[in-house]
Amino acid sequence: MGWYEGPPFGGGEWCFQYRGDTAALNEAVKAFAAIRAPALQIFVHDGPQNSQFLADDKDPKADTHYDWSFTVWIPASWHHLYNDPRSTFSADQPNYRQPVAPPRIDVYVTEKIDWKKVNLPEGVQVIDERTPATEKPAGGATGAVIRGDVFDMANGKPIAGVDVQVEIYKTPQNVYVKVATGTTNANGHFNVDKIPPGHCRVCATGAGYAPRMIGYAESRRARRASSPLNCPSPPASAGLSRMPTASRCPM
Repeated sequence: MGWYEGPPFGGGEWCFQYRGDTAALNEAVKAFAAIRAPALQIFVHDGPQNSQFLADDKDPKADTHYDWSFTVWIPASWHHLYNDPRSTFSADQPNYRQPVAPPRIDVYVTEKIDWKKVNLPEGVQVIDERTPATEKPAGGATGAVIRGDVFDMANGKPIAGVDVQVEIYKTPQNVYVKVATGTTNANGHFNVDKIPPGHCRVCATGAGYAPRMIGYAESRRARRASSPLNCPSPPASAGLSRMPTASRCPM
């Protein structure tokens, strides 16, 4: 149904989005298992899931959902971005100096996909990220949760009172709109909940510090997340630099 290439400053990560039922997914998984790679991963999520790349500027009611996606990296692009010994550009990213991410399928379970009937080939790792029924919000409320910590990049100490803002990308306006906020406590920890599904970015601002766009993520319904921010998982920590003064240069 759709595809895109990312991330910024290099590219090389290709993502393809599909629609279909359980039978179609089984065919996709069978083909996926035939890929020759050190590892193959399938992530299972609560659905439905929507994509900004399936939006139609001329039709606000266009169907933007997809049922699963396939993501694969070009190894040369990964190493150029994260493993170039001459560069520390991506040093704040969890992929920095790591091996190439394995090919993956992300499945979004709805009434169309009966996960119990999906045939899982030997050797494929399955990571189930669905929220257990006992942990889903009461009263039918939905929303993702981002938890993390903010610290001073100069001394590593936690920063209290930092405003953390989550913004969702909206089409056809093609702008980011604030949807949720939180504030760090005395230990520098923040918790932002009730985040609606969509592609979002996370920003942190604190008095005396340079504002920082922590990173991008893809929020999903009733999903908790606290892993390092590297699309589609939200951040675990972020460092801020103090604003420059007349006698001090920015870090």
